[in-house]
Amino acid sequence: MRQAIAAAPGFIAAPIDIAVVQRWDGKDYEAKMLNENQLSQHKNRALEANQQLPQAICGQLLASTEAPPIPSPA
Repeated sequence: MRQAIAAAPGFIAAPIDIAVVQRWDGKDYEAKMLNENQLSQHKNRALEANQQLPQAICGQLLASTEAPPIPSPA
């Protein structure tokens, strides 16, 4: 959301509100707004993911890359 706000401030603006739609009582679907604590947890998890994802991708790429074969001399 923060990137979307930075990229298109005329269309999306702060404050950030997030609603979750699910079956809260087991019968009907209902939308509920996240409270400040839940928004903070969401923000922290997104920051952690943004820090870990590049490391995980680089680790997979480096682990799966094999050196090209050495050509035989002519």
